[in-house]
Amino acid sequence: HQNIGMVWVSNMEHSELDIGVGALTLDQAFEASGFSLTTPCRVHLYSGLGFELRPSWSWLNDNDIQDYDLKIIYTYEFFSANVDYQWFMTEGADLKASIHF
Repeated sequence: HQNIGMVWVSNMEHSELDIGVGALTLDQAFEASGFSLTTPCRVHLYSGLGFELRPSWSWLNDNDIQDYDLKIIYTYEFFSANVDYQWFMTEGADLKASIHF
């Protein structure tokens, strides 16, 4: 799991940029845990349509782990839908085929 503390740093009407710092933990005994950093960005292009990019970089036991999450978001009144594409990269391995609706 990943625990991140977020700070909202933008004050723009149609976009948002945040900074987060925290920890990535892969086991409950905290033997595989490390530092994590994220800079999520959200942009609303038109009324109800936008996208969000959530990159995350973690350092776990001398390994770099990169996690990227890209969403296309549509909102209308009380309804919201999104398409989410997520990929992970680390030394010697990439996982780039996770799509969520």
